[in-house]
Amino acid sequence: MEATGFLTTQKKKGIVVNRPTKEALKEITTIRLTLESLAAELACKTPTQETLNRLEALMEVYTHTKDPEELLRVNKEFHHTIYRDANMPLLQQIIIGLWDRVSPYLSLFVYSFENWESGRKDSLKCHQGMLENMRRKDSKQMPKWVKADLTRLPPSILDFLEHKEKMD
Repeated sequence: MEATGFLTTQKKKGIVVNRPTKEALKEITTIRLTLESLAAELACKTPTQETLNRLEALMEVYTHTKDPEELLRVNKEFHHTIYRDANMPLLQQIIIGLWDRVSPYLSLFVYSFENWESGRKDSLKCHQGMLENMRRKDSKQMPKWVKADLTRLPPSILDFLEHKEKMD
């Protein structure tokens, strides 16, 4: 977690959880939008039946889970299942590194947010859009759904962290 910038070890203070700046989350989101849209667009051109089957199974779990940890795990697997079909291992590694940078903040947000289920409705719509585009091999519309999904949470995470900071 220290390598991703989430934690810092300081002498005499121990381990400190770093709060992301607006600029850092905006930068990560901008990079993710570009790279993940590209990966999804490429994957959309030649999806395998195995990928489509896996995405459908993940959607079923995502739709019905009541566990925030399971929700985060399935969300990540859904996205990475799509990106694997881009057949660009280096691009996928870079995307995984960016996910690792933002995942701890997503976890904090989901576990602390009382009404996380309401956010899932928007996410379900985006995931359904991605799945439909994969089925139709519609690489032109795919980036729209990726962007809609990736831009939903960063402002909410920052608002949450700022509110939390005021409470502490």
